[in-house]
Amino acid sequence: MTAKRIIWISAAIILTVTLIYRDKINEANHRFNVLSSKYEAKNDLAFFSFLDQTPSFLPLAETLEELSAVSDDEDPAKIQVIIERAKYKRTPWINIFLF
Repeated sequence: MTAKRIIWISAAIILTVTLIYRDKINEANHRFNVLSSKYEAKNDLAFFSFLDQTPSFLPLAETLEELSAVSDDEDPAKIQVIIERAKYKRTPWINIFLF
């Protein structure tokens, strides 16, 4: 074998290994991007379901404010009405953010 032939065979082997390596790197990057997008979608879904299922604290704050404005000599039925109204004011957070 001549030196020229050995150089061409070595170059072909190096080129083949480099192309295979680049292909494997591209596959790994593609799999990583797919998994990353699935993870982000899962987190987004979890966040929106959390917002949807968690009640807002704004009605609670409004009710506490109304109760603090009630004086001691007022009718207890008025306090009960305020509390009953607060039970039905519960709104999910998503309604506040998405209007």
